[in-house]
Amino acid sequence: MFSKKITVYIFLFVFFIPVIDGILNISGKILPDRKSTENRALAAKPDIDLTALDFFPAKYEKYYNDHFTYRNQLISEYEYFKAVWFNVSPMPEKVIIGNRGWLYNVEGELNTYIGSNRLSDSALAVLLNEFKFRKEYLQQRNCSMYIYIIPTKYVVYPEYLETDIKRVNEQSIGAQVAEYMTKHSDIPTTYLLPALLKAKNRSNPKLFCYTDTHWTEYGAYVSYKGIINQLRSRYSQLKVMNENEITTKDTLDSGGNLALMLNMETYFREPTHMMKVIKPKAVIGKKHNYPLPPGFADSNAFERQRDCNNNMPRVLVINDSYMLKMLPFFAEDFSHTTCIFDGWRYGRNESIVNTEKPDIVVYLICETLVQNILNNKEY
Repeated sequence: MFSKKITVYIFLFVFFIPVIDGILNISGKILPDRKSTENRALAAKPDIDLTALDFFPAKYEKYYNDHFTYRNQLISEYEYFKAVWFNVSPMPEKVIIGNRGWLYNVEGELNTYIGSNRLSDSALAVLLNEFKFRKEYLQQRNCSMYIYIIPTKYVVYPEYLETDIKRVNEQSIGAQVAEYMTKHSDIPTTYLLPALLKAKNRSNPKLFCYTDTHWTEYGAYVSYKGIINQLRSRYSQLKVMNENEITTKDTLDSGGNLALMLNMETYFREPTHMMKVIKPKAVIGKKHNYPLPPGFADSNAFERQRDCNNNMPRVLVINDSYMLKMLPFFAEDFSHTTCIFDGWRYGRNESIVNTEKPDIVVYLICETLVQNILNNKEY
């Protein structure tokens, strides 16, 4: 047992550690920096107002509670403890922690899985008329149109979710739209879920990332095969790339965007099955530097060009980040491939169509974002 005197010294030392550290910034030099993951603005340091000193102590207390030494480290360790030992997400409004390290995005995707954001009959009719307009516009330019809808990770891997998530409708919005478009028009509209589920088995690599919202390179490859096989019914010269033309490598990487949201990318690691074309024919083409969508400054994320210098058709893809992993395979099949990200609007992009003069326009749409088309029909 320590004597009372030593106990007092230990207490005073521990008590003054934050004060000493605040002056010398020892922890900032030793401990890793931890950013706050709280979805709020932290309290600002108040100015001393001699005419209103009664309010200063309370304001400074709020500021100190938000900024005291080791605060972010302690919060981070607490969140880590909850996630690791109790499988509880520290940010349940953004990320669900499922079984076996599977993470699921909440915003938009949970409602899509539950089936609570399906379109009304009138909205479906408006969507159909919009794509009828686009089809006619493209036909006048000797161009065909195809629509592909990407399912969420929820419907591909629901088995890793907690059992208390109940669905109000078993058919998600992607399946609903594809069914309606097929029933009421001849516009080729495909929900990619069946192709993905067909490839889902223990002997194949996983189709979606554990720690990210996106599909894996293998999931992109499976979807690519489904798209090309459908396009071959009209463009018989297209040829699906064989897996023998692709080299693979398995790695263990830091966690993806969902792990980053939790500030736990070093704990939730991502086993990655990398796929690379052995002898790629497509090369980076000349960009037109089209105007960027509002709110975006990175032109590389907006426009991608690939040239193959062959007699295959030209294709324009209106897409989002899901196309990144598909493009290396996809570009091998066409003489010229242009991929356009228009800020998740999946719009008409008539000026780009007129410049690119494609033979095929492909819409690759996340099912969670179908509603955006109705909000930006004339873009």
